[in-house]
Amino acid sequence: MLNKYFFKKFALPELKYIAGKRYSNLLILSLILVLSMLAIGLGQGAIKYLEKKMNNPFVSFVNVTLPAGHPFKLKKMEAIHNQSEIEKEKKDINYEKSSWNDYYGFKKPYGLYYSYANFYNPERNVTRTAKVSRAKKDDPIYKQIIEDDQKLENPISSKNEFKVDGWGCIVSLEYLKNDTTKLCFEKNVPFLDFRRNVNGKHEFFKIPIQGFVKSFPDDIDMIVGQKLFSAIEDPDFWRSLMSVNSTARNLQYYATGNDTLLDFWKVNNFVEELEYDNLIYKEGKMFKRNNLSLEDKVSLEYELPKLINTDQNMTHRVLDFYLADLTDKYPNPPPSAPERAKLDTEKFVFEFHAGELSNIEIFNDFLKSKTLHDNKTLEIDLSIIESKKNFDLFNKLAKLLSWALIFFSIFSIVLYITNLIVSHISKNKMNLGTLKAFGLSNNNIILIYSSISITLITISFVISFFVSALLGNLLINLLAEYFSIGDASTLNYISYPIYSLISFFIILPSVFIYLKLWWELRKSTPGDLIYGRE
Repeated sequence: MLNKYFFKKFALPELKYIAGKRYSNLLILSLILVLSMLAIGLGQGAIKYLEKKMNNPFVSFVNVTLPAGHPFKLKKMEAIHNQSEIEKEKKDINYEKSSWNDYYGFKKPYGLYYSYANFYNPERNVTRTAKVSRAKKDDPIYKQIIEDDQKLENPISSKNEFKVDGWGCIVSLEYLKNDTTKLCFEKNVPFLDFRRNVNGKHEFFKIPIQGFVKSFPDDIDMIVGQKLFSAIEDPDFWRSLMSVNSTARNLQYYATGNDTLLDFWKVNNFVEELEYDNLIYKEGKMFKRNNLSLEDKVSLEYELPKLINTDQNMTHRVLDFYLADLTDKYPNPPPSAPERAKLDTEKFVFEFHAGELSNIEIFNDFLKSKTLHDNKTLEIDLSIIESKKNFDLFNKLAKLLSWALIFFSIFSIVLYITNLIVSHISKNKMNLGTLKAFGLSNNNIILIYSSISITLITISFVISFFVSALLGNLLINLLAEYFSIGDASTLNYISYPIYSLISFFIILPSVFIYLKLWWELRKSTPGDLIYGRE
Protein backbone atom coordinates (compact mmCIF):
# COMPACT_ATOMS: atom_id res chain seq x y z
CA MET A 1 0.00 0.00 0.00
CA LEU A 2 1.45 3.38 -1.03
CA ASN A 3 1.63 6.15 1.55
CA LYS A 4 2.12 9.93 1.45
CA TYR A 5 5.79 9.66 2.42
CA PHE A 6 6.51 7.39 -0.55
CA PHE A 7 4.74 9.77 -2.93
CA LYS A 8 6.72 12.69 -1.52
CA LYS A 9 10.08 10.98 -1.79
CA PHE A 10 9.52 9.11 -5.03
CA ALA A 11 6.58 10.40 -7.09
CA LEU A 12 7.27 14.14 -6.78
CA PRO A 13 10.94 13.89 -7.85
CA GLU A 14 9.82 11.70 -10.76
CA LEU A 15 7.24 14.33 -11.72
CA LYS A 16 9.86 17.09 -11.71
CA TYR A 17 12.30 14.99 -13.69
CA ILE A 18 9.76 14.00 -16.34
CA ALA A 19 8.61 17.65 -16.59
CA GLY A 20 12.07 18.29 -17.99
CA LYS A 21 14.94 20.64 -17.32
CA ARG A 22 13.46 24.07 -16.61
CA TYR A 23 10.09 22.41 -17.26
CA SER A 24 10.87 22.11 -20.96
CA ASN A 25 8.69 19.03 -21.49
CA LEU A 26 5.81 20.70 -19.67
CA LEU A 27 6.17 23.81 -21.87
CA ILE A 28 6.25 21.71 -25.04
CA LEU A 29 3.10 19.89 -23.94
CA SER A 30 1.48 23.25 -23.14
CA LEU A 31 2.43 24.54 -26.59
CA ILE A 32 0.80 21.49 -28.22
CA LEU A 33 -2.37 22.15 -26.24
CA VAL A 34 -2.35 25.91 -26.95
CA LEU A 35 -2.05 25.30 -30.68
CA SER A 36 -4.75 22.64 -30.52
CA MET A 37 -7.18 24.83 -28.59
CA LEU A 38 -6.54 27.86 -30.81
CA ALA A 39 -7.06 25.79 -33.95
CA ILE A 40 -10.26 24.27 -32.55
CA GLY A 41 -11.55 27.68 -31.42
CA LEU A 42 -10.81 29.19 -34.83
CA GLY A 43 -12.48 26.21 -36.48
CA GLN A 44 -15.57 26.55 -34.30
CA GLY A 45 -15.69 30.27 -35.08
CA ALA A 46 -15.49 29.50 -38.78
CA ILE A 47 -18.29 26.92 -38.45
CA LYS A 48 -20.56 29.45 -36.72
CA TYR A 49 -19.66 32.03 -39.37
CA LEU A 50 -20.58 29.57 -42.13
CA GLU A 51 -23.82 28.65 -40.37
CA LYS A 52 -24.82 32.33 -40.30
CA LYS A 53 -24.05 32.60 -43.99
CA MET A 54 -25.80 29.33 -44.72
CA ASN A 55 -28.91 30.38 -42.78
CA ASN A 56 -29.22 33.65 -44.66
CA PRO A 57 -32.70 34.96 -43.80
CA PHE A 58 -33.08 36.13 -47.41
CA VAL A 59 -32.66 32.63 -48.80
CA SER A 60 -36.45 32.36 -49.00
CA PHE A 61 -36.66 35.52 -51.16
CA VAL A 62 -36.17 34.62 -54.80
CA ASN A 63 -35.64 37.29 -57.47
CA VAL A 64 -36.91 36.95 -61.01
CA THR A 65 -35.21 39.57 -63.18
CA LEU A 66 -37.24 40.85 -66.11
CA PRO A 67 -35.54 41.29 -69.49
CA ALA A 68 -35.37 44.55 -71.41
CA GLY A 69 -38.78 45.74 -72.47
CA HIS A 70 -40.46 44.12 -69.44
CA PRO A 71 -42.93 41.94 -71.39
CA PHE A 72 -43.87 39.83 -68.37
CA LYS A 73 -46.72 40.47 -65.97
CA LEU A 74 -47.73 38.43 -62.93
CA LYS A 75 -51.21 37.77 -64.27
CA LYS A 76 -49.73 36.54 -67.54
CA MET A 77 -47.31 34.23 -65.69
CA GLU A 78 -50.13 32.87 -63.54
CA ALA A 79 -52.29 32.31 -66.62
CA ILE A 80 -49.47 30.31 -68.27
CA HIS A 81 -49.15 28.21 -65.12
CA ASN A 82 -52.89 27.57 -64.92
CA GLN A 83 -53.03 26.58 -68.58
CA SER A 84 -50.17 24.10 -68.20
CA GLU A 85 -51.83 22.61 -65.12
CA ILE A 86 -55.15 22.25 -66.95
CA GLU A 87 -53.33 20.21 -69.59
CA LYS A 88 -51.74 18.16 -66.82
CA GLU A 89 -55.13 17.64 -65.18
CA LYS A 90 -56.49 16.14 -68.40
CA LYS A 91 -53.73 13.52 -68.31
CA ASP A 92 -53.87 12.77 -64.60
CA ILE A 93 -57.29 12.02 -63.16
CA ASN A 94 -55.94 12.19 -59.60
CA TYR A 95 -54.52 15.70 -60.04
CA GLU A 96 -55.90 18.27 -57.55
CA LYS A 97 -56.01 21.82 -58.88
CA SER A 98 -54.55 24.60 -56.70
CA SER A 99 -53.52 28.24 -57.07
CA TRP A 100 -50.00 28.81 -58.31
CA ASN A 101 -49.08 30.36 -54.93
CA ASP A 102 -50.04 27.15 -53.13
CA TYR A 103 -48.67 24.95 -55.89
CA TYR A 104 -45.13 26.33 -55.61
CA GLY A 105 -45.32 27.39 -51.96
CA PHE A 106 -44.74 31.15 -52.11
CA LYS A 107 -46.58 34.20 -50.82
CA LYS A 108 -48.07 36.90 -53.01
CA PRO A 109 -45.26 38.13 -55.31
CA TYR A 110 -44.33 41.80 -55.41
CA GLY A 111 -42.34 44.02 -57.75
CA LEU A 112 -39.10 45.88 -57.08
CA TYR A 113 -38.21 49.26 -58.51
CA TYR A 114 -34.55 50.28 -58.76
CA SER A 115 -32.71 53.40 -59.76
CA TYR A 116 -29.25 54.92 -59.26
CA ALA A 117 -28.30 58.22 -57.66
CA ASN A 118 -25.08 60.05 -56.81
CA PHE A 119 -24.41 61.15 -53.23
CA TYR A 120 -21.60 63.36 -51.99
CA ASN A 121 -19.49 63.38 -48.82
CA PRO A 122 -18.14 66.92 -48.30
CA GLU A 123 -15.79 65.71 -45.53
CA ARG A 124 -13.84 63.49 -47.95
CA ASN A 125 -14.84 65.24 -51.17
CA VAL A 126 -16.03 61.97 -52.69
CA THR A 127 -19.12 61.14 -54.73
CA ARG A 128 -20.43 57.60 -54.84
CA THR A 129 -23.24 56.04 -56.85
CA ALA A 130 -25.94 54.34 -54.80
CA LYS A 131 -28.34 51.66 -55.92
CA VAL A 132 -31.69 52.81 -54.53
CA SER A 133 -34.92 50.88 -54.19
CA ARG A 134 -38.38 52.42 -54.00
CA ALA A 135 -40.04 51.98 -50.61
CA LYS A 136 -42.96 49.61 -50.38
CA LYS A 137 -45.59 49.43 -47.68
CA ASP A 138 -45.20 46.24 -45.62
CA ASP A 139 -41.97 45.41 -47.46
CA PRO A 140 -41.18 41.81 -46.35
CA ILE A 141 -37.42 42.22 -46.95
CA TYR A 142 -37.20 45.36 -44.82
CA LYS A 143 -39.39 43.66 -42.22
CA GLN A 144 -36.99 40.71 -42.14
CA ILE A 145 -34.00 43.05 -41.73
CA ILE A 146 -35.68 44.81 -38.79
CA GLU A 147 -36.62 41.51 -37.12
CA ASP A 148 -33.05 40.23 -37.38
CA ASP A 149 -31.65 43.54 -36.13
CA GLN A 150 -33.95 43.60 -33.10
CA LYS A 151 -32.47 40.27 -31.98
CA LEU A 152 -29.05 41.90 -31.57
CA GLU A 153 -27.80 43.28 -28.27
CA ASN A 154 -27.48 46.81 -29.74
CA PRO A 155 -30.01 47.13 -32.59
CA ILE A 156 -29.36 50.04 -34.96
CA SER A 157 -32.84 50.23 -36.45
CA SER A 158 -34.88 50.67 -33.26
CA LYS A 159 -35.27 54.44 -33.81
CA ASN A 160 -36.03 54.42 -37.53
CA GLU A 161 -38.55 57.13 -38.52
CA PHE A 162 -38.95 56.19 -42.17
CA LYS A 163 -41.95 57.52 -44.11
CA VAL A 164 -42.74 55.18 -47.00
CA ASP A 165 -44.59 57.86 -48.98
CA GLY A 166 -42.13 60.69 -48.34
CA TRP A 167 -38.83 62.28 -49.31
CA GLY A 168 -36.46 60.56 -46.90
CA CYS A 169 -34.35 57.40 -47.00
CA ILE A 170 -33.08 54.44 -45.02
CA VAL A 171 -29.38 54.04 -45.70
CA SER A 172 -27.14 51.05 -45.06
CA LEU A 173 -24.13 51.68 -42.84
CA GLU A 174 -22.12 49.69 -45.36
CA TYR A 175 -22.77 52.39 -47.95
CA LEU A 176 -22.46 55.26 -45.49
CA LYS A 177 -19.20 54.26 -43.79
CA ASN A 178 -17.30 51.82 -45.99
CA ASP A 179 -13.81 53.28 -46.12
CA THR A 180 -12.87 52.17 -49.63
CA THR A 181 -15.66 52.18 -52.20
CA LYS A 182 -18.53 54.03 -50.48
CA LEU A 183 -19.12 57.41 -48.82
CA CYS A 184 -16.54 57.01 -46.02
CA PHE A 185 -18.35 59.00 -43.31
CA GLU A 186 -16.75 58.50 -39.92
CA LYS A 187 -20.06 58.73 -38.05
CA ASN A 188 -23.80 58.88 -38.67
CA VAL A 189 -25.09 62.06 -40.32
CA PRO A 190 -28.56 63.66 -40.51
CA PHE A 191 -28.62 64.24 -44.27
CA LEU A 192 -27.11 62.91 -47.47
CA ASP A 193 -26.11 65.30 -50.24
CA PHE A 194 -27.88 64.19 -53.40
CA ARG A 195 -25.86 65.47 -56.35
CA ARG A 196 -27.95 66.48 -59.33
CA ASN A 197 -27.09 68.20 -62.59
CA VAL A 198 -29.40 71.21 -62.87
CA ASN A 199 -29.02 73.48 -65.90
CA GLY A 200 -25.50 72.19 -66.53
CA LYS A 201 -24.30 72.72 -62.93
CA HIS A 202 -23.89 70.27 -60.06
CA GLU A 203 -26.33 71.15 -57.29
CA PHE A 204 -26.63 69.42 -53.90
CA PHE A 205 -29.90 68.63 -52.17
CA LYS A 206 -30.14 67.50 -48.55
CA ILE A 207 -31.99 64.18 -48.32
CA PRO A 208 -33.09 63.42 -44.73
CA ILE A 209 -31.89 60.11 -43.31
CA GLN A 210 -34.83 58.55 -41.50
CA GLY A 211 -33.26 55.23 -40.61
CA PHE A 212 -30.18 53.03 -40.63
CA VAL A 213 -29.67 49.34 -41.26
CA LYS A 214 -26.47 47.35 -41.41
CA SER A 215 -26.93 46.28 -45.03
CA PHE A 216 -29.47 45.37 -47.70
CA PRO A 217 -29.47 42.32 -49.99
CA ASP A 218 -28.96 42.49 -53.78
CA ASP A 219 -26.33 45.26 -53.47
CA ILE A 220 -28.99 47.83 -52.56
CA ASP A 221 -27.52 50.83 -50.75
CA MET A 222 -30.69 52.52 -49.58
CA ILE A 223 -34.47 52.49 -49.67
CA VAL A 224 -35.97 55.86 -50.54
CA GLY A 225 -39.44 57.26 -50.06
CA GLN A 226 -41.86 56.87 -52.93
CA LYS A 227 -41.95 60.58 -53.81
CA LEU A 228 -38.16 60.86 -53.74
CA PHE A 229 -37.80 57.79 -55.95
CA SER A 230 -40.26 59.19 -58.46
CA ALA A 231 -38.33 62.47 -58.60
CA ILE A 232 -34.77 61.10 -58.75
CA GLU A 233 -34.57 60.90 -62.53
CA ASP A 234 -36.74 63.94 -63.22
CA PRO A 235 -34.66 67.09 -63.83
CA ASP A 236 -37.83 69.23 -63.92
CA PHE A 237 -38.49 68.55 -60.26
CA TRP A 238 -35.04 69.68 -59.14
CA ARG A 239 -35.23 72.79 -61.31
CA SER A 240 -38.57 73.63 -59.80
CA LEU A 241 -37.23 73.02 -56.29
CA MET A 242 -34.29 75.36 -56.89
CA SER A 243 -36.64 77.96 -58.37
CA VAL A 244 -39.14 77.77 -55.51
CA ASN A 245 -36.47 78.10 -52.84
CA SER A 246 -34.68 80.92 -54.59
CA THR A 247 -37.83 83.05 -54.68
CA ALA A 248 -39.65 81.95 -51.52
CA ARG A 249 -39.35 84.25 -48.52
CA ASN A 250 -38.36 81.49 -46.08
CA LEU A 251 -35.26 79.74 -44.78
CA GLN A 252 -34.86 76.30 -43.21
CA TYR A 253 -31.72 75.07 -41.44
CA TYR A 254 -30.73 71.97 -39.49
CA ALA A 255 -28.06 72.94 -36.97
CA THR A 256 -25.91 71.04 -34.50
CA GLY A 257 -23.50 72.31 -31.90
CA ASN A 258 -23.60 74.90 -29.14
CA ASP A 259 -27.07 75.05 -27.51
CA THR A 260 -26.34 78.52 -26.10
CA LEU A 261 -25.71 79.85 -29.59
CA LEU A 262 -28.85 78.16 -30.91
CA ASP A 263 -30.90 79.65 -28.07
CA PHE A 264 -29.39 83.06 -28.84
CA TRP A 265 -30.82 82.85 -32.35
CA LYS A 266 -34.29 82.07 -31.04
CA VAL A 267 -34.25 84.83 -28.43
CA ASN A 268 -33.09 87.38 -30.98
CA ASN A 269 -35.60 86.26 -33.57
CA PHE A 270 -33.03 85.09 -36.05
CA VAL A 271 -34.97 81.89 -36.54
CA GLU A 272 -37.67 79.88 -34.78
CA GLU A 273 -37.24 76.29 -33.71
CA LEU A 274 -39.27 73.81 -35.72
CA GLU A 275 -40.58 70.45 -34.57
CA TYR A 276 -38.90 68.03 -36.98
CA ASP A 277 -39.40 64.34 -36.25
CA ASN A 278 -38.42 62.91 -39.62
CA LEU A 279 -34.73 62.41 -38.77
CA ILE A 280 -33.19 59.52 -36.88
CA TYR A 281 -30.23 61.79 -36.07
CA LYS A 282 -31.21 63.63 -32.87
CA GLU A 283 -28.09 65.70 -32.15
CA GLY A 284 -29.35 68.85 -33.84
CA LYS A 285 -32.37 71.13 -34.20
CA MET A 286 -34.36 72.41 -37.13
CA PHE A 287 -34.87 76.17 -37.45
CA LYS A 288 -37.11 78.00 -39.87
CA ARG A 289 -38.20 81.56 -40.71
CA ASN A 290 -41.21 82.33 -42.87
CA ASN A 291 -42.45 85.57 -44.43
CA LEU A 292 -39.01 87.13 -44.62
CA SER A 293 -38.35 90.29 -46.52
CA LEU A 294 -35.82 89.86 -49.31
CA GLU A 295 -33.33 91.98 -47.36
CA ASP A 296 -33.72 89.89 -44.19
CA LYS A 297 -33.42 86.66 -46.16
CA VAL A 298 -30.16 87.76 -47.79
CA SER A 299 -28.83 88.87 -44.40
CA LEU A 300 -29.71 85.57 -42.69
CA GLU A 301 -28.28 83.51 -45.55
CA TYR A 302 -25.03 85.39 -45.05
CA GLU A 303 -24.89 85.43 -41.23
CA LEU A 304 -26.18 82.01 -40.16
CA PRO A 305 -23.57 79.78 -41.81
CA LYS A 306 -20.83 82.10 -40.57
CA LEU A 307 -22.11 81.80 -36.99
CA ILE A 308 -22.50 78.04 -37.07
CA ASN A 309 -19.60 76.67 -39.08
CA THR A 310 -16.96 76.11 -36.44
CA ASP A 311 -15.29 72.91 -35.26
CA GLN A 312 -18.12 72.40 -32.75
CA ASN A 313 -21.03 73.60 -34.88
CA MET A 314 -22.47 72.50 -38.18
CA THR A 315 -25.38 73.67 -40.29
CA HIS A 316 -27.30 72.27 -43.21
CA ARG A 317 -29.47 74.43 -45.46
CA VAL A 318 -32.51 72.22 -46.00
CA LEU A 319 -34.74 72.88 -48.99
CA ASP A 320 -38.41 72.27 -48.34
CA PHE A 321 -39.41 69.51 -50.76
CA TYR A 322 -43.09 70.09 -50.06
CA LEU A 323 -42.92 73.58 -51.55
CA ALA A 324 -42.09 71.96 -54.89
CA ASP A 325 -44.28 68.92 -54.36
CA LEU A 326 -46.06 68.66 -57.71
CA THR A 327 -48.97 66.57 -56.48
CA ASP A 328 -50.41 66.19 -59.94
CA LYS A 329 -47.12 64.62 -61.09
CA TYR A 330 -46.14 62.78 -57.90
CA PRO A 331 -49.36 61.67 -56.21
CA ASN A 332 -49.13 59.66 -53.03
CA PRO A 333 -48.55 56.79 -53.58
CA PRO A 334 -46.96 56.92 -57.04
CA PRO A 335 -49.04 55.52 -59.91
CA SER A 336 -49.21 51.78 -60.26
CA ALA A 337 -48.25 52.01 -63.93
CA PRO A 338 -45.63 54.81 -64.09
CA GLU A 339 -45.14 56.57 -67.38
CA ARG A 340 -41.38 56.56 -67.21
CA ALA A 341 -39.57 53.30 -68.02
CA LYS A 342 -37.37 53.83 -64.99
CA LEU A 343 -40.37 53.13 -62.80
CA ASP A 344 -41.31 49.88 -64.51
CA THR A 345 -40.87 46.74 -62.46
CA GLU A 346 -37.34 45.42 -62.84
CA LYS A 347 -37.72 42.33 -60.66
CA PHE A 348 -40.43 40.24 -59.13
CA VAL A 349 -39.71 38.81 -55.68
CA PHE A 350 -41.24 35.50 -54.65
CA GLU A 351 -41.07 34.80 -50.92
CA PHE A 352 -41.23 31.05 -50.39
CA HIS A 353 -42.69 29.57 -47.24
CA ALA A 354 -40.41 27.78 -44.79
CA GLY A 355 -39.97 24.19 -45.86
CA GLU A 356 -40.91 24.98 -49.46
CA LEU A 357 -37.42 25.87 -50.72
CA SER A 358 -37.23 22.58 -52.61
CA ASN A 359 -39.93 23.99 -54.89
CA ILE A 360 -37.67 26.81 -56.06
CA GLU A 361 -35.97 24.68 -58.70
CA ILE A 362 -39.37 23.30 -59.84
CA PHE A 363 -40.62 26.88 -60.17
CA ASN A 364 -37.44 27.80 -62.04
CA ASP A 365 -38.04 24.93 -64.51
CA PHE A 366 -41.56 26.24 -65.10
CA LEU A 367 -40.29 29.77 -65.79
CA LYS A 368 -37.59 28.59 -68.19
CA SER A 369 -39.80 26.18 -70.11
CA LYS A 370 -43.21 27.86 -70.15
CA THR A 371 -42.89 31.65 -69.95
CA LEU A 372 -41.80 32.15 -73.54
CA HIS A 373 -42.38 35.66 -74.88
CA ASP A 374 -40.61 37.14 -77.89
CA ASN A 375 -38.10 34.27 -77.71
CA LYS A 376 -37.30 35.14 -74.09
CA THR A 377 -38.00 33.23 -70.91
CA LEU A 378 -37.74 34.13 -67.26
CA GLU A 379 -35.26 32.60 -64.90
CA ILE A 380 -34.70 32.73 -61.15
CA ASP A 381 -31.52 34.17 -59.70
CA LEU A 382 -30.36 31.04 -57.89
CA SER A 383 -27.10 32.55 -56.64
CA ILE A 384 -28.26 32.74 -53.02
CA ILE A 385 -29.50 29.13 -53.17
CA GLU A 386 -26.17 28.01 -54.63
CA SER A 387 -24.37 29.97 -51.93
CA LYS A 388 -26.40 28.15 -49.29
CA LYS A 389 -25.42 24.80 -50.81
CA ASN A 390 -21.76 25.82 -50.94
CA PHE A 391 -21.81 27.07 -47.36
CA ASP A 392 -23.48 23.83 -46.31
CA LEU A 393 -20.69 21.83 -47.96
CA PHE A 394 -17.93 23.93 -46.39
CA ASN A 395 -19.69 23.78 -43.04
CA LYS A 396 -19.65 19.97 -43.12
CA LEU A 397 -15.98 19.98 -44.17
CA ALA A 398 -15.15 22.41 -41.35
CA LYS A 399 -16.86 20.14 -38.81
CA LEU A 400 -15.00 17.13 -40.21
CA LEU A 401 -11.68 18.98 -39.97
CA SER A 402 -12.53 20.10 -36.43
CA TRP A 403 -13.06 16.51 -35.28
CA ALA A 404 -9.95 15.40 -37.15
CA LEU A 405 -8.00 18.12 -35.33
CA ILE A 406 -9.34 16.96 -31.97
CA PHE A 407 -8.31 13.38 -32.76
CA PHE A 408 -4.87 14.52 -33.90
CA SER A 409 -4.45 16.60 -30.73
CA ILE A 410 -5.38 13.68 -28.47
CA PHE A 411 -3.05 11.42 -30.46
CA SER A 412 -0.19 13.95 -30.15
CA ILE A 413 -0.68 14.34 -26.40
CA VAL A 414 -0.84 10.59 -25.80
CA LEU A 415 2.16 9.94 -28.03
CA TYR A 416 4.25 12.68 -26.42
CA ILE A 417 3.43 11.73 -22.82
CA THR A 418 3.73 7.96 -23.30
CA ASN A 419 7.08 8.38 -25.05
CA LEU A 420 8.29 10.47 -22.10
CA ILE A 421 7.01 7.98 -19.52
CA VAL A 422 8.04 4.79 -21.34
CA SER A 423 11.45 6.24 -22.15
CA HIS A 424 11.89 7.23 -18.50
CA ILE A 425 10.80 3.79 -17.30
CA SER A 426 13.20 2.13 -19.77
CA LYS A 427 16.09 4.16 -18.35
CA ASN A 428 15.15 3.28 -14.78
CA LYS A 429 14.14 -0.38 -15.15
CA MET A 430 16.80 -1.59 -12.73
CA ASN A 431 15.61 0.79 -9.98
CA LEU A 432 11.97 -0.12 -10.60
CA GLY A 433 12.87 -3.83 -10.60
CA THR A 434 14.58 -3.40 -7.22
CA LEU A 435 11.49 -1.60 -5.86
CA LYS A 436 9.31 -4.41 -7.19
CA ALA A 437 11.51 -6.91 -5.42
CA PHE A 438 10.79 -5.02 -2.18
CA GLY A 439 7.03 -5.18 -2.75
CA LEU A 440 6.13 -2.44 -5.27
CA SER A 441 3.51 -3.96 -7.56
CA ASN A 442 2.92 -3.34 -11.27
CA ASN A 443 -0.36 -1.62 -10.38
CA ASN A 444 1.53 0.75 -8.07
CA ILE A 445 3.98 1.65 -10.84
CA ILE A 446 1.15 2.16 -13.34
CA LEU A 447 -0.74 4.28 -10.79
CA ILE A 448 2.29 6.46 -10.03
CA TYR A 449 3.20 7.19 -13.64
CA SER A 450 -0.44 7.59 -14.69
CA SER A 451 -0.80 10.17 -11.91
CA ILE A 452 2.32 11.94 -13.14
CA SER A 453 0.90 11.97 -16.67
CA ILE A 454 -2.45 13.33 -15.50
CA THR A 455 -0.70 16.03 -13.46
CA LEU A 456 1.39 17.16 -16.42
CA ILE A 457 -1.62 17.18 -18.74
CA THR A 458 -3.78 19.07 -16.21
CA ILE A 459 -1.16 21.77 -15.60
CA SER A 460 -0.63 22.15 -19.35
CA PHE A 461 -4.39 22.27 -19.91
CA VAL A 462 -4.93 25.09 -17.39
CA ILE A 463 -2.09 27.13 -18.91
CA SER A 464 -3.30 26.48 -22.44
CA PHE A 465 -6.94 27.25 -21.69
CA PHE A 466 -6.19 30.75 -20.38
CA VAL A 467 -3.58 31.52 -23.06
CA SER A 468 -5.92 30.49 -25.89
CA ALA A 469 -8.81 32.44 -24.33
CA LEU A 470 -6.63 35.58 -24.24
CA LEU A 471 -5.17 35.18 -27.73
CA GLY A 472 -8.15 33.67 -29.56
CA ASN A 473 -10.07 36.79 -30.60
CA LEU A 474 -6.86 38.73 -31.27
CA LEU A 475 -5.63 35.98 -33.59
CA ILE A 476 -8.95 35.67 -35.42
CA ASN A 477 -9.04 39.44 -36.00
CA LEU A 478 -5.53 39.33 -37.44
CA LEU A 479 -6.49 36.45 -39.72
CA ALA A 480 -9.67 38.26 -40.80
CA GLU A 481 -7.63 41.34 -41.65
CA TYR A 482 -4.99 39.30 -43.47
CA PHE A 483 -7.59 37.47 -45.58
CA SER A 484 -9.67 40.66 -46.07
CA ILE A 485 -12.85 39.30 -44.52
CA GLY A 486 -15.18 42.31 -44.69
CA ASP A 487 -17.69 41.26 -42.02
CA ALA A 488 -15.02 40.20 -39.52
CA SER A 489 -17.25 41.34 -36.64
CA THR A 490 -19.34 38.19 -37.17
CA LEU A 491 -16.26 35.96 -37.03
CA ASN A 492 -15.38 35.07 -33.45
CA TYR A 493 -13.15 32.71 -31.50
CA ILE A 494 -15.49 30.05 -30.10
CA SER A 495 -14.19 27.30 -27.87
CA TYR A 496 -15.92 24.10 -26.85
CA PRO A 497 -17.54 24.06 -23.37
CA ILE A 498 -15.04 23.48 -20.57
CA TYR A 499 -16.41 20.00 -19.79
CA SER A 500 -15.87 18.96 -23.42
CA LEU A 501 -12.30 20.28 -23.39
CA ILE A 502 -11.59 18.41 -20.15
CA SER A 503 -12.98 15.25 -21.73
CA PHE A 504 -10.91 15.70 -24.91
CA PHE A 505 -7.61 16.83 -23.42
CA ILE A 506 -7.46 15.34 -19.91
CA ILE A 507 -9.75 12.35 -19.47
CA LEU A 508 -9.32 10.63 -22.86
CA PRO A 509 -5.50 11.03 -23.00
CA SER A 510 -5.25 9.83 -19.38
CA VAL A 511 -7.26 6.70 -20.18
CA PHE A 512 -5.09 5.94 -23.23
CA ILE A 513 -1.88 6.54 -21.27
CA TYR A 514 -3.07 4.26 -18.46
CA LEU A 515 -3.88 1.51 -20.96
CA LYS A 516 -0.49 1.96 -22.67
CA LEU A 517 1.39 1.68 -19.36
CA TRP A 518 -0.71 -1.29 -18.30
CA TRP A 519 0.10 -3.03 -21.59
CA GLU A 520 3.81 -2.34 -21.21
CA LEU A 521 4.08 -3.43 -17.57
CA ARG A 522 1.28 -5.97 -17.11
CA LYS A 523 3.55 -9.08 -16.96
CA SER A 524 6.84 -7.53 -15.92
CA THR A 525 8.70 -9.27 -13.08
CA PRO A 526 11.51 -7.74 -10.99
CA GLY A 527 13.97 -9.84 -13.00
CA ASP A 528 12.55 -8.61 -16.31
CA LEU A 529 13.08 -5.01 -15.26
CA ILE A 530 16.50 -5.51 -13.68
CA TYR A 531 17.96 -7.51 -16.59
CA GLY A 532 16.01 -5.73 -19.36
CA ARG A 533 14.18 -8.84 -20.53
CA GLU A 534 11.22 -8.29 -22.88
